[in-house]
Amino acid sequence: MLQIIRAALSRPYVDHIESIRLIYAAEDEGELTYREQLQRYMEENPDKLSVAFVLNSPPEGWVGGVGYVVQGTLQKYLQPPEKDMLIAICGPPVMQDGVVRALHRLGYNEKLVHTVDEETLL
Repeated sequence: MLQIIRAALSRPYVDHIESIRLIYAAEDEGELTYREQLQRYMEENPDKLSVAFVLNSPPEGWVGGVGYVVQGTLQKYLQPPEKDMLIAICGPPVMQDGVVRALHRLGYNEKLVHTVDEETLL
C-alpha cells in the first residue's frame, strides 16, 4: 500500500486523484511500521491523503480507532460508495474476506474491490 500511495502522490498521478483514504490496522502500536512516513505524507498532502490508524490492543490514551476493521469502521473512515472508486485491501486473508464482504454489503462496486489474495477469497 505504501508503494501505491507514494506513486499516487507523485506527478503526474497526484493531479488526477480525488483522494486516498487508508485504514492502517494492527494488533498494537508497535506494528504500525510506517506510521511516521504516512503522517508525513498526510502533512504534505492534506487534501489528498487521510490515514486512520486502528489498533486491536491500543495503549492507554490512544486516540485512533480501536478494534477490528468491520462494517462500522469502513463507514467511519471511507468515503461513500461511488461507481468508479477503487479499493485495494491487504492483510491476513480472514481480514481481507471480512472487509470485502462488508464493502459489498455497503454497496461498493465489487468489480473495483481488489485484494492481494483475490483468488482465495469468496
